[in-house]
Formats: sequence, C-alpha cells, structure tokens
Amino acid sequence: MDEEKRRFNPIPVWLAVLASTAIQIASVYKLRQYSVVATDTLILLVGAFEVTLIGAYFMHLKFEQKSLLAVALIPIFIVGAMVFGILASIVR
Repeated sequence: MDEEKRRFNPIPVWLAVLASTAIQIASVYKLRQYSVVATDTLILLVGAFEVTLIGAYFMHLKFEQKSLLAVALIPIFIVGAMVFGILASIVR
C-alpha cells in the first residue's frame, strides 16, 4: 500500500476533472435549451464524480480502511436523497 502512495501520478486525475468540467460547461450551453432539469441533473452527477475523484486521490481516502469509507459514504447518500427530493419538488 505504501508503494501505491509513492507511485501516485496526479495528472490523470486532473485530466478527468478537467474533462468533467468541460462536460458541465458544454451541457449548460447545449443541453439547457431542451431541458433544465436534465441539465441540472447532469451537472450534479458530474460534480459528484469530481468530488469523489478529488476525495479519493488527493485526500488519500483511496488508501483508508473500508470501515472509514462506509462512514464517509453515509452523508453522501443523505445529500443525494435531499437533492432528489428538491429536484422532485421543482418538477411539480
């Protein structure tokens, strides 16, 4: 596990974050004219992907024990339920 930490290369992670940011910006300009809810949902999902990448690699959560990872995932599910509830109330 220590050898994995020493061999960490941040360039692929930054490229993935850059590509997902480009997807978010493009969705605002291209997809928003068709569906606002679909655009907002895509931006939220891609943003969650970015947060997961940054948390896993730059906060070194990738190398933590599985029990700590389970504790960290519980708030993510709660926030996801809240976002789903808010988006559902906006559609009505």
